[in-house]
Amino acid sequence: MEFSKVRISELDNQAALQNFTCMPARVNEQIHNVAKDYQRIDEFLQRRALTMEQNHLFRTTLILDEQCNIIAFYSLCAGTRTVFKKFRRETHIPHKAKNMAIPTVELIWFAVADEYQGRGVGKRILSVILKEVLAVTRQVGAGLFVVESLADACGFYEQRGFKDIGEPHKLDGDVIMAITVTDLEGMFVNK
Repeated sequence: MEFSKVRISELDNQAALQNFTCMPARVNEQIHNVAKDYQRIDEFLQRRALTMEQNHLFRTTLILDEQCNIIAFYSLCAGTRTVFKKFRRETHIPHKAKNMAIPTVELIWFAVADEYQGRGVGKRILSVILKEVLAVTRQVGAGLFVVESLADACGFYEQRGFKDIGEPHKLDGDVIMAITVTDLEGMFVNK
């Protein structure tokens, strides 16, 4: 499958945002907490992503199929995070002082449309995102690439080398995970 990328601010048909849903068909309203997570993601794309981009807070990229349907989206921003002992020991992240905030590039939102889940689309798009993040970190300093993951998606990120950074203030069940930029570089060295 071929896909193209477009920034949300460049989308010709903003009404197309309303057709996107990442809630898998297997999740029904009876599983309230899980359904709520997916609804929160859909609502961000449909109601807030464009405003966040216009205010220079996040950059949201839409992934389109051959018919220009939105099959996925992701939002990136810059930030800082404090990581805790276990994460520092496991990753050997450089730091000057205990609990010093580390510059980051952050994947705040990432979702694949329900009909494309389980087909390798998320894995392909994450690979594109990782390459974009590496390009950014060659221009500005950042020690970590951070993702805010739904609890259900932690395994997806763990398979790619991300680890829970130990943030005690998890939002709505999200898990804050990261990979060092050094480890990220190692993923693409010989490719």
